Amino acid sequence: MPAPRRSVGKPHPLFWITVAFLALVTVTGGSSRVDVTGLLVLRPAAMLVCALAFLTLRRDQLIGRTWLFVGFATMVALILMHLIPLPPGVWQALPGRGEIARSDALSRLAGQWRPLTLTPINALQSLVSLAVPLAVLLLASQLDRTDLFRLVSVVIVIGAASGLFGLLQAIGSQSRLLDPYGVGADGGVGGLFANRNHAALLLAILFPMLAAWVRTGSGNPAQYKLRLWGALALAAVLCPLVLVTGSRSGLLLSLVGVAGAVPIIAYGVAAGSMLLRARRRTLLIAGATIAGLLVLGFMTFYFARAEAIVRLFDKATIHDPRLDNWSVSKQLLLKYLPFGAGAGSFVEVYQIIEPSAQISPTYRNHAHNDILEVGITFGVVGFGLILAGVLGYLWRTVSLWIGTSSSDRATTIARMASIALAMMVMASLTDYPLRTPIMMCVFALCCLWLVEPGRVRADGDADDKARS
Repeated sequence: MPAPRRSVGKPHPLFWITVAFLALVTVTGGSSRVDVTGLLVLRPAAMLVCALAFLTLRRDQLIGRTWLFVGFATMVALILMHLIPLPPGVWQALPGRGEIARSDALSRLAGQWRPLTLTPINALQSLVSLAVPLAVLLLASQLDRTDLFRLVSVVIVIGAASGLFGLLQAIGSQSRLLDPYGVGADGGVGGLFANRNHAALLLAILFPMLAAWVRTGSGNPAQYKLRLWGALALAAVLCPLVLVTGSRSGLLLSLVGVAGAVPIIAYGVAAGSMLLRARRRTLLIAGATIAGLLVLGFMTFYFARAEAIVRLFDKATIHDPRLDNWSVSKQLLLKYLPFGAGAGSFVEVYQIIEPSAQISPTYRNHAHNDILEVGITFGVVGFGLILAGVLGYLWRTVSLWIGTSSSDRATTIARMASIALAMMVMASLTDYPLRTPIMMCVFALCCLWLVEPGRVRADGDADDKARS
């Protein structure tokens, strides 16, 4: 058996490989579209990383993570099943296939074998897209606990970089380098993303991450103060950045993120005692932070960049186009149950029944409700996978927050991950953030952090108490 990959003080080289891949995802994976140029580099790189990571993966590294890999394998298997050609009598009997059968008859293509999915090319795209989060899952699973938790800082840096890009976009730069997806064309600010809602979600997730980062230092008082000051400063900057994105859902999720950061800090007995001993300094820090937020908030409004609040109360945006989108999507759900229209088929099947009033030069790329879209494309099986994931998440989350009073490093980061995952699910009710490579990777890391406490590790890396 190969020697365990431990990092004594300095990160293991595998950690830097993971960071390098995440950096590649960051600069190329901000869009859910399949025609983005960056995917020509990202997806082949992800497949290569997956192949190499499989060669070095050990069985003991799957302990405590079996269900993560089983769930991922189930998604892959389901898409593959949708690509298997079926006899004409079978696929024509599936719900919603009548139009295709009649079209085949008129074009003299009757008798063709077709897969369950109505769009095989898109299903292949869906399958290939899973290589990116799988690469992160395989790489991060091989890291020791210290290096795995170092990735929290990496995600914070990625989020901060996205916010910085968003700030530069808000200033008014039309540079293609600073706006690679053309988000500024509709007045939005997307940072490293093609969708401002996805950018705002990542910024909102940083609030509980910063709380966990402060709580999981080395225990040195000087380092704790440095982390606390740094986290407060970044949190103060995040607030106006979320407003600048123009995302209403991002604004609401930021409130969830700030609220989620409170219990993470509250569970820190060591941190709490230190704060009590330094009450005056803490009050000064809190006062300075509040003052900074007020100044930044005033500046945001003064320069008319608080798009999120403007759109939240603007009468012109009271009727959200998503409502019309959901109405048609519900019809699609009923039309293709129980088997679904097939992986990657939403755009095409939506156009089949799209009302004439909605026809425009643009098209509906997603249902803007991922649970609904999963039901449309994967049917009852898709709903079953979501239900299994939710039940597993709830079981794990309850055990973390109620079943244990521990405040060690692994538990603290797992609690943060539970909040971040909940925020991603909330965002998925009105959008599709988990269809972008960046958020796929953040989701994969959060799943690893969530199941990490209590794992028996061959590298002997035990839960070390949070001494900050």
